[in-house]
Amino acid sequence: MSFIVDSVKNVKRKWNNAGEKATDISWNRSIARKILPSRIEIFDTNLIFNQRTVVRCLVCGLPTDAGSEGYPRDFNSKTIEKIQALSFKGVKIMMSNGLIQLPGSHTKETLQRANFDAAKQQNFNREEKAGSEDLELMMKSRDIIQNYSEIYNKSQKTFHASFIVVLKGPHKKVFEAESQIISIIRGESVEVGIPTRKQFEMLQTALPGPDSEPRSWVEVRTDAAAVLSAATNLNSRTDNAGLYFGKDLLTNNNVVYDLDRIASRQAVVCGATRSGKTYAFLLLLMRLVTMRKARVIYTTPKADEGTNYRAVASFFGDLGSIADIGVNGTEYLNPLDILIDEESLGLNNLDKKARKYIYEKVYDQKKDILIHAHRVWLQHEFTSNMESYLDESLDWAYEQAGVYRDEPDSFKNQMPVYSNLRFKWELDKANDSLGSKQRTAEALFNKTYQFSETGLFNRYNRQTAGLNLNKDFIIVDMAGVPEAIKPFMSVIVNGTLATRFSTDVERETYLAVDEAAVYLRDKELCGNLLKTLTQGGSHKFYLWVATQQASDFKKNNVSDEFQTNTFINIILGNNLKNAMGTAKEYFDLTEEECSILSTCTVGEGILLFGDERVPIRFESTPLEHRTIKGEGYEDQKATADVGFSFDRKYKWLIRDQKMIISDWIEGDPTGLMQQGYEKHFVQRVGKTGRVAAFLPKGAIKNGLMKIPHLGTMTLDHYASVVQLGALMQDEKFDEIEVNHNDKEDLKGKKNGKILKLEYEIKGSHTTEQLIKKKAAALEDGSEVRFICSSSDYPFISGAVGEDYTLSRGAAVTDFLRDFGKPGKQEPLDAEKPVFATSPELADETEGLETCN
Repeated sequence: MSFIVDSVKNVKRKWNNAGEKATDISWNRSIARKILPSRIEIFDTNLIFNQRTVVRCLVCGLPTDAGSEGYPRDFNSKTIEKIQALSFKGVKIMMSNGLIQLPGSHTKETLQRANFDAAKQQNFNREEKAGSEDLELMMKSRDIIQNYSEIYNKSQKTFHASFIVVLKGPHKKVFEAESQIISIIRGESVEVGIPTRKQFEMLQTALPGPDSEPRSWVEVRTDAAAVLSAATNLNSRTDNAGLYFGKDLLTNNNVVYDLDRIASRQAVVCGATRSGKTYAFLLLLMRLVTMRKARVIYTTPKADEGTNYRAVASFFGDLGSIADIGVNGTEYLNPLDILIDEESLGLNNLDKKARKYIYEKVYDQKKDILIHAHRVWLQHEFTSNMESYLDESLDWAYEQAGVYRDEPDSFKNQMPVYSNLRFKWELDKANDSLGSKQRTAEALFNKTYQFSETGLFNRYNRQTAGLNLNKDFIIVDMAGVPEAIKPFMSVIVNGTLATRFSTDVERETYLAVDEAAVYLRDKELCGNLLKTLTQGGSHKFYLWVATQQASDFKKNNVSDEFQTNTFINIILGNNLKNAMGTAKEYFDLTEEECSILSTCTVGEGILLFGDERVPIRFESTPLEHRTIKGEGYEDQKATADVGFSFDRKYKWLIRDQKMIISDWIEGDPTGLMQQGYEKHFVQRVGKTGRVAAFLPKGAIKNGLMKIPHLGTMTLDHYASVVQLGALMQDEKFDEIEVNHNDKEDLKGKKNGKILKLEYEIKGSHTTEQLIKKKAAALEDGSEVRFICSSSDYPFISGAVGEDYTLSRGAAVTDFLRDFGKPGKQEPLDAEKPVFATSPELADETEGLETCN
């Protein structure tokens, strides 16, 4: 019997030993064993690991016993940043936080109860203290109502939050570090406490485990929660060096990223109208030059009203260059030019075979660009026969100019121009022996008349001039290129630039294309960008594009290419509401990121840098802001070919009245005919003779002016009123108003006196109407003059009086010059006789005029 009892005891003992051994093995293999020390001693105010290392926990943000709040209302990232900047040899500092979102209904119920308790206490105090208000309770009630309003309107959410700082190291150094940390935290008005008899529980809460001490949690709103959550990754918003993007929206930290640590430096900036897209785009491009010493080439198919991109190039002085290749520019870009700079490309250091290979490659690329540009221009009318024949014609044109594909030195000869191509086609279309090629030559010749010597685009039949590509910030301004060939020229410009820098591997070059929707929405143009996107990186040639919406990438099925090759994406949030769904899908945005974008103002959004995502605000320095806005940079463009410029003092008249008088122009204004204007001759107002006036095509219909928002009238009346506005400008009148059909035609002030002018044509008003117009003009003490032709003078002066009538010509100029001068006697209406003061007399006068 005893044997059986002993056997059972032995089995139990072995079983227990096996269990203990299994537990030890499990512990030694566990994550907890790797995280925690083998021995922990727990004291009231600290822990000791392995008998020598002191661990101390600080709990931040809990309200004090006196009732003060744990976090200030304007809690920001300064506290966290200062702790992160501390460095104590031998001491490890860990910041841990947790966030649990609370339902809005729970928060509102809590606030409702708090409001009831505060009101009840306030009523009790009034009874006990003879009606005295408790200021503390008044402030608390106000805060409760404000918090309730924010939760109700969903502008804020409520979280349970914990913020624990753990220090580990030698005893003395831990307490030295703790002293500085407490000083920093309390210096920013954040409460901090030492959890007596709860040190181990707070350590468990700080570690990534399921245990959590309820006494470490406090309710916070979204703003404070965002600041706390930023502390979880010390390097999530900045690199030690790199490109400065802007400010973190949540923490206000600087956002600095090193472009060298991502696989590709291609970038996309996406933002709706008035989101600050072009502003942010130019800001980053400026910093690429100043911070990375890169070369930037900026091109845009249309101007942006809110920025002055040309001023950015002016800012860089001798290192900047503006190539205005539209009809408003003095620069010329020969579409057939092959731009090669042997020195910058390093070709002089290559052997003969290598140089020959590069020149052959550049030659073939140029022909490919030109063929592609014609495909974009002529679209479905460009046939495969045309493509092959154009290739042949280009070889002929370059050979005629002495430029040969396999002879690098021949590229120094003058390049052919487009008229040389058309000469080839003109010859071939008359050659009956060419068969189908003759018909192809005839078709190309007929379809490209605009590039003839007298065609609309004849300015591009010149050698390239004024296009300096050896600068740091280069602007190729496409805004003035005629709409009909803007896609054609865009392909040539961007392709030429890509070829020009494709072998320059000594320096980064960024091709920045603003308003890229023009390219992305066109299959052929988009292919041109894709080539740079996918192949440029190997030559340190990177593509940055800015467009209004992500759908521009989807329309031509290029989303995959841009998503794969673009590691920098910027989404501006202002006005993005209608396109939020597309942006969310394309950029794979979370609900939280969409929520951030929906509340962004101008210049705010989200930066996607590699795998990191940062809510960002693009902030400029005062110098950067003035530069991008063009403040202090006067940029008067010269216009077409022989060149002309506008007198800037008439700029407001041109802008408002849509009319340009040839007197306001220096040089030959014929370039206006290529900008949608048509030429008319009108009678001068300030002197004798006629003058040319340029008006938008279609402005005159059936002999009448029809300008939106300005009304309908004869060309004579319209042009005369506009000229009078210019004459008043010449004679230093202030506050000039041009009204045409509303009130008096013109109004201005000089030397404190107000003058009103009416331009009248006989038959447009009766005598009675003219008398009423005069009386109305004189009511406020102003002076008034009626201006008319010499033939209409008798009728007009008969209605309003000779002293109030001026015949156009020198009399008008002299009167405006002398108006308001001391000693000049102005007419007094009561003392001057007025002819035709009655309707009867008016009819009689009108009849006499007709007889004459």
